[in-house]
Amino acid sequence: SAYTPIATTVPALRASRSARSSASGWPTASIEASTPRPPVPALTAFGMALSAAAFAHMATWSQTALSHDIEMLSLIAGGLGFGLAIAPVNAALLNHTADDVHGVASGMLIVARMVGMLLGVSALTTLGLRAFYRAAHAIPPVAELCGRPVACAAYRDALHEAGIAQLHAVFVGAAVCA
Repeated sequence: SAYTPIATTVPALRASRSARSSASGWPTASIEASTPRPPVPALTAFGMALSAAAFAHMATWSQTALSHDIEMLSLIAGGLGFGLAIAPVNAALLNHTADDVHGVASGMLIVARMVGMLLGVSALTTLGLRAFYRAAHAIPPVAELCGRPVACAAYRDALHEAGIAQLHAVFVGAAVCA
């Protein structure tokens, strides 16, 4: 048979797993087969719920939220939730397609996921910009707010609050979508 990277890599990985099993005294294949796995829909739903909760919490952030280390947990929870949602979908797809079309099926899933991400980013950008423009429109003119035609701290703070309104709209939209 002809040399291909896949034709030599897969047997090498299987041999490596077998060698690790023999060398360590642990029968990895039997452990993998006996490890209980949660059902794909439940794991995906849990991951998306975790992401939705993280985005809902992020929608309450103030200007100084990320100066508190505990707020990083929301970022971690959001990423973990998406990871828990993406992997089971890939596994379910591969479990329900023939081996000879795994590459095409995975590629189609990636394309579908990318199109969904583009549509989601577009929608969230629209929501965020609408919230920003609404909040910025409510800011009085610089001369009125600052008493002179030069931006002052009050004007900059009002612009920061408009930016926070934009982020709140994006995070609420992401929480609803998740």
